[in-house]
Amino acid sequence: MGVSLSPPPHNPLAGEGASAPRNDTSPRGPPGTATTPFNFLMDDTSPVQAVIDAFTSSDPVTAIAHGLAIEASSPDDPAVLNHLGAIHLHYNQPAHALRVLRRAFELAPTSSVICVNLGLALEFDQQFEAAADAFGLAAAYKPDFVVAHFNRGRMCVRTERFQDATDAFAEVIVREPTNTDAWNYWAGSMSLLDRLDEALAGYERALTINPDHLSTLRDHAIVAMRAEQPARALPSLDRALAIDPSWANGQQHRGRAHTQSGRFAEAETDFATALLLDPGNRDALNGRAWLRHISGDRMGCLRDLEALVAEDPSNAEARAFLGLAYLREERFAEGWSAYESRWVIPKNAGIFDGATTFRWDGSQDLTGRSILVMSEQGFGDTIQFCRYVPMLVDRGARVILAVQPPLQGLIAGMRWAHHLVIDNTPAPDTDYFCPMLSLPHVFGTEPGTIPSPGRYLDTSPEKREAWSHRLGIQTLPPHPETDGGANRSPLPSQWEPRVGGLGSSPLPTSNNGACIGISWRGNPGNRGDAQRSIPLATFVEALPKGPRYVSLQKDSTEDERALLAALGIVDVADALEDFAETGAVCDVLDLIITVDTSIAHLAGALARPVWILLCRIPDWRWFVDRTDSPWYPTARLYRQATAGDWAPVITAVRNDLGSVTFRP
Repeated sequence: MGVSLSPPPHNPLAGEGASAPRNDTSPRGPPGTATTPFNFLMDDTSPVQAVIDAFTSSDPVTAIAHGLAIEASSPDDPAVLNHLGAIHLHYNQPAHALRVLRRAFELAPTSSVICVNLGLALEFDQQFEAAADAFGLAAAYKPDFVVAHFNRGRMCVRTERFQDATDAFAEVIVREPTNTDAWNYWAGSMSLLDRLDEALAGYERALTINPDHLSTLRDHAIVAMRAEQPARALPSLDRALAIDPSWANGQQHRGRAHTQSGRFAEAETDFATALLLDPGNRDALNGRAWLRHISGDRMGCLRDLEALVAEDPSNAEARAFLGLAYLREERFAEGWSAYESRWVIPKNAGIFDGATTFRWDGSQDLTGRSILVMSEQGFGDTIQFCRYVPMLVDRGARVILAVQPPLQGLIAGMRWAHHLVIDNTPAPDTDYFCPMLSLPHVFGTEPGTIPSPGRYLDTSPEKREAWSHRLGIQTLPPHPETDGGANRSPLPSQWEPRVGGLGSSPLPTSNNGACIGISWRGNPGNRGDAQRSIPLATFVEALPKGPRYVSLQKDSTEDERALLAALGIVDVADALEDFAETGAVCDVLDLIITVDTSIAHLAGALARPVWILLCRIPDWRWFVDRTDSPWYPTARLYRQATAGDWAPVITAVRNDLGSVTFRP
């Protein structure tokens, strides 16, 4: 049975007392050496010297025999037992050390040195909670014993008591403010609490004390990357790699930092070096794949992802990323299949725990059965892929569709939407369920078989009429009928192609001049939003005088609203309470010009003419180098040629608007 590590009932902070072992000094050297046991070096007449001599002569059997004899001859001497236990620890005999030190603790429970040595023995035995308690007792009995505080901090980290760990390391810092190890461990504990700014400040304090402290340089860089501060990480990575160029993970971390800083050539070199040092480094392969993705090296990205999946077939994140890369190349069969791995990614685990029914894989008969189709990802994804729901209805299914609240009003009016529920709310029991973006895989979609390329969503006639009145539109533009899921052309036969040859979609206008909707910014929570969004001051350069413009942009800033007002652009965002309302506005407009956001999908699903301005590396669904979209035949795509350079795109849109011949 283990010895209790609670303080004795009599005055637990009274100090060492009469039973304390001899030579009980508490070194205050660097806590980096704190795992060394204390007080085992004795003079030649010490009873434990024979044990030391045997160990140093590489005769552990004799050493242990001498130790057992000492235990028998000095069973009640805590000083001797403490020294014997420390010797066993030093010479890697943890079982003997733990037995001896437990007995020493029974005899002298208020000895801080015995508590520390017992804590080290318990750590050897992987009893981390008990070890933390032992170090805590040592610190309580001797508050200036920095080794006790330091080791308690280490054990609190091991037992995931991170706040207690920061408190323990702070006790060391108070007593030794220039102790680099203490600052480093304190910062590490802060990072484990996700208090990254404080962690970085702690590492930087340590580096002012010792600028070449390798572990601090490494940890500072890694935490700075976690905090998405590559500029803060790079100096530490550069210094750490100057000290240790063989640090393969450091090379790949620097590659990621250079990638995030837009320094692609340097990033390519970093990843190559990392893979030269460690050819199987999966983080380097993954980082280089992302670099090549955003820099436009599509084939290089594919090769890296294929190599990564071959190296680690269980890497679900890489396989899902590979699926998107295949889809971008219009390799649908491989892409949909690989993309199903997204549900094995740890962060997605449990998303469908509430769906207790069977996953539908396309093989089960749906006649007379119910199926829950669950939306995933963003509003645009739901708008794009709800086109598959009528195909389930055609198989005889009763569909319960879970959608985001802002989309409920838009989709509720569709005849194939039998029953709607809101995401993250209880859904009725069904026979089957299927994630919405898994439907293309289940139905075996190829580029030539994308369903419902026409108007598969609709809006309220009353809302359209209200918006035409509000915007002063006397004659509404023509609208194709909703095809309800049939593969019908979205363009009414009476529409005539407009002049200019810019794709298949005409540009109908009202009698009193064109009315054009605009949206220049996406969801800021999207990983690529900074690349796909355009500053309003830049965006409006694409808009020539003549047409009237209507802002569909939600959450515009005060400066943006002021600019809209100055340019005479009508801002209707405050009235756009959901997508049903936004869709009705789109339906009375002649054209929508937008970046890659949910407005683009909404206009496309309503078969409205829409011009979509795309960044250099857009989302997979816009494919490669196309100016049209098989998802939305009324869409026209304008692509950046150079990352970050919107000027040619803006010029092209402006020129095309200026060359359009409107019908009288």
